[in-house]
Amino acid sequence: MKKIMTFMMTALLVGVVYCQKNTNGEKEIKTEDRKVAAYESVEVSGAYHLVLTEGEGGALKIKGQKEVLPYLKTSVSNKVLYVSIDNKYKLKTSLTVYVPINTSLKKIVTKGAVDVSTQGKLKVGELQLKIEGSGDLDATVEATALDVQVAGAGDVDITGTAERLNAVVKGAGDIDLKNLIAKKATLRIAGAGNISAHVTEDVDASIAGAGGITVKGNPPVFKKSVKGIGRIKIEE
Repeated sequence: MKKIMTFMMTALLVGVVYCQKNTNGEKEIKTEDRKVAAYESVEVSGAYHLVLTEGEGGALKIKGQKEVLPYLKTSVSNKVLYVSIDNKYKLKTSLTVYVPINTSLKKIVTKGAVDVSTQGKLKVGELQLKIEGSGDLDATVEATALDVQVAGAGDVDITGTAERLNAVVKGAGDIDLKNLIAKKATLRIAGAGNISAHVTEDVDASIAGAGGITVKGNPPVFKKSVKGIGRIKIEE
């Protein structure tokens, strides 16, 4: 009898382990297309990967675990595309959202831990990028005017060109623009963040706090102001 009970308990334990493996093992990955109305701005929140692609707005592509996709919310209101995820999946997921943009896009805002990247070099007009939280942005752009703002501990790395540049850090974030060649730039830090930029004509740089600004490109016009223990330097 004891042998039978031992066998049954062993079989039950194996069954439980097998079920857990099936439940917690690899999830089915699915790609879903979603149609949305036209938009001029994008606002995303949560913790996933946002990929900006070149194209006409209105057709989003979402890739991720099949059971998670229904919890990703997408909507357009007043020409703003909102992308968010249910609190049930507020922690980092393997979800990737592909959003097409073109020169009509004016603003991108990320809140939380969203990581943003671009698919190739994107041509944009006057674009504002706002990172609120701990998200990262890694992009390649060709812009007329670029306004980059980090509030929190986010990291930004942008490559490409811009006629005019405005970069602002509030907090401990980092903005790396040394591979973005700009003609004119305004650089501001309030806190302990860092900005590096490549400017060829005119720079207006200021720090309030303990941050650091590094500029290369030998711009002939260079205005600077430091309040606190921050530092502004020119790099050859």
